[in-house]
Amino acid sequence: MTHFYENLLLLRIKLQKCLAVANTLPQDIDKITTEYKEVCAYDTVKDLEHDKDKASTLTNKLNLIDFDNVLQAHHEIFKPYRYETIQFWNERIKFASGKAAKSDFSAFDQPT
Repeated sequence: MTHFYENLLLLRIKLQKCLAVANTLPQDIDKITTEYKEVCAYDTVKDLEHDKDKASTLTNKLNLIDFDNVLQAHHEIFKPYRYETIQFWNERIKFASGKAAKSDFSAFDQPT
């Protein structure tokens, strides 16, 4: 019977350590979540305002020079994605068709 009480006392000591650590956690969780929601809402509003500003500049009539600059900027942004996608599918097709195992025409399979 004393063995049972010793184990019970040991369990209480271990749980006391856990309880002490849990008591160090922030107590005002409602306040913290409210502040977090306010910050997120502020960021969302700022993002919406930024998107609105961007949309309003694009809806205005652009002269030919500005239109060329916008197209050039979008093209430069799209280039890396286009290149990565082409390389990805080139490698998949090469491996799927067995060209990787053949070394006869390896000079023709150079990336562009």
